[in-house]
Amino acid sequence: MIYPDNGRLYEAERYTRLHIERVHQSLFTHMLQREKSETGLSEVQRNLLALFYAGKSDQEIQAALGTGSRSTIRNHRFALKEKERQARLFLAIMEVLCERQREERWQEQAQLPRKENQRLTFLEQIAGRFHAGQTYTEKEVNAILAAVVQDHVTVRRYLVDDGFLERLPDGSQYWRPEAPSQEARGMDRRELKRQAMEIKTEAGVYQIKNHRNGKLFVEATRNLKTLNGQRFQLEMGSYRIKQLQEEWNQFGPAAFTFDVLEVLKKPETGYFDEKDELAKLKARWIERLQPFGEKGYNPTKPE
Repeated sequence: MIYPDNGRLYEAERYTRLHIERVHQSLFTHMLQREKSETGLSEVQRNLLALFYAGKSDQEIQAALGTGSRSTIRNHRFALKEKERQARLFLAIMEVLCERQREERWQEQAQLPRKENQRLTFLEQIAGRFHAGQTYTEKEVNAILAAVVQDHVTVRRYLVDDGFLERLPDGSQYWRPEAPSQEARGMDRRELKRQAMEIKTEAGVYQIKNHRNGKLFVEATRNLKTLNGQRFQLEMGSYRIKQLQEEWNQFGPAAFTFDVLEVLKKPETGYFDEKDELAKLKARWIERLQPFGEKGYNPTKPE
């Protein structure tokens, strides 16, 4: 980009510098005009720096200030240089400190290694945070993992797949087995997958009801077993419906219930568009309950 200015052409970077100097003065002047609490500079030091920046000699500075001797000005120069040296050292100290803190956060929020042998070692260390013989809810497992890893959902899945944790097919309970062998882990994975395939999923429409004020949130899902996930999001403060999350925080979990309104009936034969039929089912329930405004949390009323 080329910009014309008083009969001359400038590239964008150069033109930007000219604009700043003309309209906003220089960056140096802007920083120098900051409050003393920010710069740590006295009024005398501020004036001296402005004259230094203008390229004035010690004699010219003495005349401009109308006070002090040339030796005094040289002492000021030395004091400012010393301040610069101290500032550079302090910045270096803070950089080392920040780097150390970044390393600690990285260790606390460790990433799952990609190589299998490293991953297994990593998972074994994570599994040590669970006590053998004790059962945990999914919420408790998530809380333990979230303290040490970023993607706790993926790590939880690998802990189960690699046999470091076991769980019921519906995910309601987890526990750490007693030092399983690699062969046993493989058998556990196959058995869990078999059980998971046998679990029948049902689509349908559900509501979240606030019994303090009667408000409803109506939604559809292709797997009604995921309602626990909706509750977990509210408990973690990350639910997508802001007003529902705020009132959950205000009234507490005991004020809310999760109810299945209707299970989607699927024909045994023939073509069936589950997504489309589920949307129609949700629309019928929304039309019936009108969960808008003072009556609910659904964001907009369908046409």
